[in-house]
Amino acid sequence: MAYFGIQSKLIRLTQVTMENSTYRVKIGTIMMDGFQVGTGLKQGDGLAPKLFNIALEYVIRKLSVQTTSTIFHKSVQLIGYAGDINIMGRRKRTISEVYGELKERAKEVGLIINFEKN
Repeated sequence: MAYFGIQSKLIRLTQVTMENSTYRVKIGTIMMDGFQVGTGLKQGDGLAPKLFNIALEYVIRKLSVQTTSTIFHKSVQLIGYAGDINIMGRRKRTISEVYGELKERAKEVGLIINFEKN
């Protein structure tokens, strides 16, 4: 978030909402005991998609891939929609290199690349 110039106050507020949360489940009229959740994006949280987009944008900007122009003018191109990214390239070796770099950069910010996703 700091990379994109987001104010430190907003970063701290976001961290507070994301770290060491306690959740409780209600089934009918019965409230279950609370359980701790360490860190990470919570599914269904309105802030989660925005934080995911910020993290993914950071990862893509850190890749050694030209992000302007089209595949006609470069050797590899990333195409993304929501949480899906396709790597298109002129050579299999180039695609493999970009995939490896993407996987490592994603790991740095806590994102996990799921190659097997349907």
